[in-house]
Amino acid sequence: MKKILFILLLFWSIGLNAQVVFFHGYANNENQLKDIGKQISDEKVFLRAPFEIVENLYKWFEIDFGNATMIGSKKEYQKSILEIETKINGFKDPILVGYSQGGFMAGSICLKNRNCNRLILLNSYLNTSYISLRENFSELEVLLIYDENDFLITKERFTHTIEVLEKFKIKYSIVKHKNYHKYTDNEENIIINQIKKWRKKSLSK
Repeated sequence: MKKILFILLLFWSIGLNAQVVFFHGYANNENQLKDIGKQISDEKVFLRAPFEIVENLYKWFEIDFGNATMIGSKKEYQKSILEIETKINGFKDPILVGYSQGGFMAGSICLKNRNCNRLILLNSYLNTSYISLRENFSELEVLLIYDENDFLITKERFTHTIEVLEKFKIKYSIVKHKNYHKYTDNEENIIINQIKKWRKKSLSK
């Protein structure tokens, strides 16, 4: 009960001014990306996936590695989408940052919601299955941070991600690393600098 109350108070205190939204990976929690969040001055929200695997470890949906989307439970995926949309509804020009499965969720939100136009995918991917797509992608910008030897986000999934971006003429850039499915301070700094760059651009409009 105390944990639920804390989360509710957190969202109430941040309100509709949250600018950066973080999505953790599979079998982790909202603390996973807080080291990145500590280094940016923007208001931020660290979302927690709705499905608990074991105590304090959560998932956005069950994984099926045999499926190109890796979605093992369409029902869980769609429930997660709904909960995320409810929590970020009304946020002004948010930047969405997601690692692994959390990146997939952040990407799904951006592909679906025309109000989300800044996306950072850390060791993650895109797929358009099971969601209704927004009509216009001209404002969407994506940064992909990826290792082509990632054993989870395979070359096939990454290739499909590029195909999605090209199909809808979405602006994107790629930063490659050599850490497989992990990330280091270097990747964290790349994310921080990109957030600052986008925020500066947004404030200059």
